[in-house]
Amino acid sequence: MNHLKVKVIHIKNVDTLHYLTFSLNQQVIHMLSLELEPTLEIGTFVHLTVKSTHVAIAKNLNGLLSLENKLKGTIVSIEDGEILSSICLDIEGFLVESIISIESKKVMNLKLNDDVLVLMNSSDISMIREK
Repeated sequence: MNHLKVKVIHIKNVDTLHYLTFSLNQQVIHMLSLELEPTLEIGTFVHLTVKSTHVAIAKNLNGLLSLENKLKGTIVSIEDGEILSSICLDIEGFLVESIISIESKKVMNLKLNDDVLVLMNSSDISMIREK
């Protein structure tokens, strides 16, 4: 599970749906949630989590995507298995793992030190409050 320490910068509530925006240093992350702790305030630091299988990678992306979370990252390690590849990415000093197929890695010609976009669906992210 990937963890990112972020700061809440915007909260929008509509009925039981919550749309949150966080800052990760110079980048922004969005999250959709059906549950929200009532004491959460703007300026609060929290940890976001996302499964490695829910982290996609784009290289040389030209075009529009419905995914709002497009973070700049750099590949710092690649471990290949028989079918899957574990790609470790540095995003603003945080390490995030993406699990993709070996075939996708080959088609994209992913290599160490490649600059890529790290893609995460806002509904695949969970939040944990700092203690």
